[in-house]
Amino acid sequence: MLGHLSHYIKYHERNKTNFFDGHHWTYDSAESLTKVFTYWTKNKIHKLLTKMEAEGLIESGDYSDNRAVRPKYYRICNGVIADSQTATSTGTKRLLLQVAKWLLLLYLINLLINLLISLLLIRHLRSFGLYGLPRKTNKVL
Repeated sequence: MLGHLSHYIKYHERNKTNFFDGHHWTYDSAESLTKVFTYWTKNKIHKLLTKMEAEGLIESGDYSDNRAVRPKYYRICNGVIADSQTATSTGTKRLLLQVAKWLLLLYLINLLINLLISLLLIRHLRSFGLYGLPRKTNKVL
């Protein structure tokens, strides 16, 4: 939800629209957001928006000129996006580090298996005299 709001706020920043009280805002209703977030009900979206506002993640305002239709305007509070991007990048770095460790472990296991297979193959070929130095012969050329 925060990403959706952020996307449209950035859209309004690029187009220099919906600028009120020193900030760019986006507007939406809980009902219209059900078309975007089809897995949430109107009531759930309303609760999420209220909770995000109570936690200081977003701020709402009424900047509509049309009094018949009064969508709520939302903006993301300063620092929230930066904090979430830092958390995401830290989480991503941690995940990538874990993946790198597992890939290194798998590479080493693969290397060990290939070495063992090579040794077994050499041993098997030697048992048939098919590997190693050629046998000495007393034949003169």
